[in-house]
Amino acid sequence: MKKLIAGIALVVLTGCSFIMPIPHDPVMFGDLVDLKISVNKLSCADRNWKTTFDKVERLKTYATLRKDPQAEALGNMEDALKKAQASSNEKFCEGVVKLQKTRVEVITNAWRGR
Repeated sequence: MKKLIAGIALVVLTGCSFIMPIPHDPVMFGDLVDLKISVNKLSCADRNWKTTFDKVERLKTYATLRKDPQAEALGNMEDALKKAQASSNEKFCEGVVKLQKTRVEVITNAWRGR
């Protein structure tokens, strides 16, 4: 009996992904690709990061409007990049940039499949 109930539950839950799939959002994922490329090009020697800030702000605003949980991570990314840009410590800047590259990967994994 337990196997039958577990089997039925599995079929019902599997069917939900076909009935109500998570919608793919090409705009959001396209902006994320642009952000990833931009963050990978950041250099602490040349701190002209306006393009990256624009991309982070756009994606953060978009995620906020969609009420996506990753909006908070994008806000934290923006704050961290501002601190790194303002810092005179080269090692601190490099550490923050490296952390933001990891943060982009985490956001990518959260949005993968959408």
